[in-house]
Amino acid sequence: MVALHGKPRKAGSALAAAAVAFLVHHKGQGQAPGALLRSLQLGRPGRTELCASQRGTARRTEKVALLIDGDQIGPQWFESVLLAVQTMSGERPKVAVCFGAPHLASSWKSHLAQHGIQFQEVERKNTTDLPDPNDAAIMEVANSIATASPDSCIAIASTDSDFLDYHLQLKNRGIRSVALVPYTSDEKRCALSGVESCRFRVPPSNPGFKEAFEARFQREYEEERAQEVFQEVGEALKELGYLPELPPFPTVRSLAIFFHANKVENVQLYPWCVAAFLARPLLDTAVPNPGDLLFFEAMEGRKQPAALKRWRVEKAKDGLALAVLGWLGYEVLPEKPASLCEELRAFWHRNSKAMRINLKHSKRVASIPVLRSEMDCAEEMLHFLDTVFKDNAVRQQWRPPPDDRDTRLWLARKRYLPDAEAPRSEVLAAMVALLRDRGVEAPEHSFALTLCLAQEAILQRRNVLSRE
Repeated sequence: MVALHGKPRKAGSALAAAAVAFLVHHKGQGQAPGALLRSLQLGRPGRTELCASQRGTARRTEKVALLIDGDQIGPQWFESVLLAVQTMSGERPKVAVCFGAPHLASSWKSHLAQHGIQFQEVERKNTTDLPDPNDAAIMEVANSIATASPDSCIAIASTDSDFLDYHLQLKNRGIRSVALVPYTSDEKRCALSGVESCRFRVPPSNPGFKEAFEARFQREYEEERAQEVFQEVGEALKELGYLPELPPFPTVRSLAIFFHANKVENVQLYPWCVAAFLARPLLDTAVPNPGDLLFFEAMEGRKQPAALKRWRVEKAKDGLALAVLGWLGYEVLPEKPASLCEELRAFWHRNSKAMRINLKHSKRVASIPVLRSEMDCAEEMLHFLDTVFKDNAVRQQWRPPPDDRDTRLWLARKRYLPDAEAPRSEVLAAMVALLRDRGVEAPEHSFALTLCLAQEAILQRRNVLSRE
């Protein structure tokens, strides 16, 4: 990816870093440093390129502050976000700040430097109490800028609907703000809420909507016609009870539950544009949402669930946690409490970040418990997961046990294993030996937990996302 503006000037970077540090650490003073605001001055005023419903409402501005929600916007979108601001204001922002978990500062270092984006670390908390720490940090900085310079424009790049109310608060204070969003559905949601928005171009997926549609249906993809179908299917899904959100636009979750309730098997769910076209002929005879179906997706790291193409619809029932964990690939055996407890620890290791993000809007779960190593914790943790998995407010995207391919290769290279294709029992013994050499107590029953700990030992660091 080519940088939009080359490497940032050292003086500008130092200025921005100092300004951000001032904003974050000088709480309650209500003043943003003049240096930051001066650095946000644009060479010439411009008008915002908005969605059709918002055009003509933008007023001229001389200052723009770009604040990026790192929980929602990753490096692959940085260039598109900066281009959107440049289109909106006439120049790219001289200062842009991304807010995110501390470990991202190092893993995103090259991307941040390439695009001249400063990074503000936001500590995570083992709780779902609102507001989200990342949201709170962004709002705190935005409030400081708005107080010190009311004629500034605050641009927040995020897909989080929590910011809609905040944009309206700024609007009521006479502060201009713009929501930078990637999707048409986000843009429509902003329009319905009365929030000014600017949609940035999302880099094409692989395969993209057009490629996937033409591969499946063997005909040309027409964007205008597709939008009409998406609108029609979305409105029908809403009437049938599958899509409670506004605007009425089909989602993967609503389509998956729709197909399951209507007994359609082996359907292509990803990308959802294909699924929407497959759902359209079924709408006239479709049954309403029975209300007891839950949708789950398996995902790996920051990859979208579509990358794994693993999804499942389950009925809300007793023992749901065991069913979902088993589907994900965890070896949960209720008759073996010690093994079950270690598998639950493996799930916690793999999903510590997902817990915080997925439970963000849950009203049933006040906090995330810390998983203990005692065997008697299994029943308590299964009860907690049953509550989580049955909550429709929770985003049900969870990580399966890790793949052991790279670990096998490393163990073979370091002579812990005779061969990377060794049987699973030999791999387990090799990982236990590695942990013993590193002074780490090895699990006694769970291959998945042993693999998690072995991978951390190979990386010679603790799991930065661990909540233990």
